[in-house]
Amino acid sequence: MADFQAMPDHSRVWIYQADRTFTEQEQDFIESQLSTFIGNWTAHSKQLFATGMLVFQKFLILLVDEQNEAASGCSIDSSVKMVQELEMQLSCSFFDRLNFVYMDGEHMKTIHKDDMEQAYKEGAINDQTIFFNNLVSNKSELESGWRVALKDSWHFQFT
Repeated sequence: MADFQAMPDHSRVWIYQADRTFTEQEQDFIESQLSTFIGNWTAHSKQLFATGMLVFQKFLILLVDEQNEAASGCSIDSSVKMVQELEMQLSCSFFDRLNFVYMDGEHMKTIHKDDMEQAYKEGAINDQTIFFNNLVSNKSELESGWRVALKDSWHFQFT
């Protein structure tokens, strides 16, 4: 598995947000499974230059340098299957795209899309609230635009 710092800025990114935070034991399990998967992740029988990590006990992030070898449909499918297997093993969900994570001081909180408008009106969230933009597409965007103020985020449309 490549080191995150070794991955070029153009590396393609996939972010899977869990519906809960993981215990230390679960984190160790995820990291072990991820390391095994990345070590065997191929496209058209060629090893992908890739890495993966669990961030903030909640976000599973995969990166692939597609200039080295592009991730094919089958290789992307295999990564989705790996994440689905983790869901089953850990009794969690990584695919609920209607829940958003934001920072409330030092704590991460989750809010459903349908609750955004009311939370905004009540002041529970505001223009400066930091939201996680899981739609970033490459490492450069991950580093510069993953955590973004609500007013600058696509999440703002739900307020």
